Amino acid sequence: MGKQRKKNLLAHFTSVAKIKEASLDEIATVPGMNRKAALAVVEFFQNQNL
Repeated sequence: MGKQRKKNLLAHFTSVAKIKEASLDEIATVPGMNRKAALAVVEFFQNQNL
C-alpha cells in the first residue's frame, strides 16, 4: 500500500485502531481506495490477531 492511501485512511479514520475496527465497505469508501485495496487492509489486520 502506498503512502497516499495510508495518509487517506488515517485522515478519514483518525487512528489505526479505528481503521482496524472499520468494515470492508467503510474502508472502500475512503478516497483513493477500492474494494481490492480495502480487502487487503482488512486481511492485514485479521492476520495480526493470529
